[in-house]
Amino acid sequence: EGPHRIDINWSDQPILQSPFHVQVLPHFEPHKVTVDGPGIHSGIPASLETYFRIDTTEAGFEHPDVLIKSPEGLLVPTKIVDNKDGTYKVTYKPNDVGRYLINVNYGGVPINHSPFNVKVEPIGDASKCHVSGNGTNPNLQVGEEYTITVDTHEAGPGAVTCRIRSTLGNDLDIDIVDNEDGTFNLFYTPHNPGNYVIKIKFGGQDIPGGDFVVTAGDGDKYYRDTQITETVTSRHTASQYRPVDFRLPVGGGQFGDISALIRTPTGRTHTPIIEDNHDGTVSIKYQPSEVGLHELDVFYQGQPIAGSPFKFHVDQVQTGYVTAYGPGLSHGVCNEPCSFRIITKDAGSGGLSVAVEGSSKAEIQCKDNKDGTCDVTYWPTAPGEYTITVKFADKHIVGSPFTAKITGPPSSMDQYKRSQVTLGNQSEFSLRVTEMDIHDLHATIRSPSGYEEPCILKKLANGSLGISFVPREIGDHLVNVYRDGQHIKNSPFR
Repeated sequence: EGPHRIDINWSDQPILQSPFHVQVLPHFEPHKVTVDGPGIHSGIPASLETYFRIDTTEAGFEHPDVLIKSPEGLLVPTKIVDNKDGTYKVTYKPNDVGRYLINVNYGGVPINHSPFNVKVEPIGDASKCHVSGNGTNPNLQVGEEYTITVDTHEAGPGAVTCRIRSTLGNDLDIDIVDNEDGTFNLFYTPHNPGNYVIKIKFGGQDIPGGDFVVTAGDGDKYYRDTQITETVTSRHTASQYRPVDFRLPVGGGQFGDISALIRTPTGRTHTPIIEDNHDGTVSIKYQPSEVGLHELDVFYQGQPIAGSPFKFHVDQVQTGYVTAYGPGLSHGVCNEPCSFRIITKDAGSGGLSVAVEGSSKAEIQCKDNKDGTCDVTYWPTAPGEYTITVKFADKHIVGSPFTAKITGPPSSMDQYKRSQVTLGNQSEFSLRVTEMDIHDLHATIRSPSGYEEPCILKKLANGSLGISFVPREIGDHLVNVYRDGQHIKNSPFR
């Protein structure tokens, strides 16, 4: 780019007006992208769809990408429509009250003023809403569809939003239908046994009776197990749950300025123990009292640190069920050992079987620790997806079959080194692949617990792909890069 001179000669003599002087513009200029519309300005109402417009007519030849995060740090679904005139319409629906961050990139580079900080306000009167329907029953059947009806006749303007999360940390699909008569129907189907936390809001505000927990089970066995579980739960002591110990970097922060709060799957809050390690880190220790996905908020001088809240899973030391956990259930590198642990305590009598199927025959080694646990290691010899089946008494355990994505061996020692990032801080690094066109690529990052979310792709000066994200868990993360729904070469990356 910049000024260029063009010489055109005929018989070694310049033609008329030669040399010519031209100014070559960049392929794309993110600073010339403009954004306008109600969706980037504070004061928009919660629960109602809004929009904004991206104008790239003066910005060159690239494509915009938009990443919107809710006040809880969750990604908000967006729809981008190409108007075929250099402009794009972006629509999204902010379900919750609070501040949203809207990241707009052009050619993988942030535009001016991005990210936009948008405050979403409540609308209507959620206290006037009423909830009913068989979907509010405490005991449900796996595979059955349930309905929740929300009466909003007296609540004023606004819409109903809902989130249903299992104790495994997965969000359940929900169909929300506006009956256009002052009522909304919510349809959902629990697919796995366990607890589900349901949170229903109107206009971004909590509805009375709209925050509750239901339990799904499988036939008669479920009801027998539920009766036993209820009896055992009343006698549970904290030591029956796996303790949690986080080590977080706090830089030069003062230990006394750090505080933390933990939210459980059922909405309870607890204060963990914080210990100063005197090495720029703190240990946050917590003895759980519930199974499932928890959130840890960490504050410095009353303000959330980067990346907060952090998510983590809790299971019981003794559940009466066989469970499995470990990195080998989700990812690995070929020709390297992949490991996980199976917990069989108090599961009764029954045979345990493990099978690994995939791109290659994988040697499996099981070690009985004689304490109700079994360590499993397998050695995949080719990259690809591997299916790991764990059965007890000829029945799949919870989560089985598991899918592990195995990457190819590194081509050099430099590539072999794992990327090191700091928990809670924005991290950016190169994926060491060359892709000339990134507008049709998209990427996700999977945490050690299996939580997967999109991340931002960038084109670096050296022609390689780069990603940026805020890690919320300690351990190895996997980056998946797709084109047209298929992994690019060497994807996933660790």
